[in-house]
Amino acid sequence: MNIPEAELEKRRSRVERQGEQYDPGEQLLKKWFGDAYSYNWYTRNAHAPPTRDSLGYTVALLDTYDDQHIARASDVIARIMNIQEDDPEHEHFGIWPHLMEEPLGQGPYVDRN
Repeated sequence: MNIPEAELEKRRSRVERQGEQYDPGEQLLKKWFGDAYSYNWYTRNAHAPPTRDSLGYTVALLDTYDDQHIARASDVIARIMNIQEDDPEHEHFGIWPHLMEEPLGQGPYVDRN
């Protein structure tokens, strides 16, 4: 694939900015949720790892076409897969929580997107 160098540089720059939020212990991004955050009460005024944002980061990592990012992208994907409901009989089959601190099915709603 022939991607112009200027485009690749923009992608690398975005990944570098997002990488500042990466928590190696959680293997996910960590984001500050202020007092205006209304999805749930237990992450207000706290740092928490949002799963969707972390998956977006994974796409951005792979979109750089840089082999040095493959391991981190794989770590994030594996981390999300570990918390995804994999029992086909479970009502939340195929879904993962919005935040790591949120047990699946115990948040304000289950996001099926």
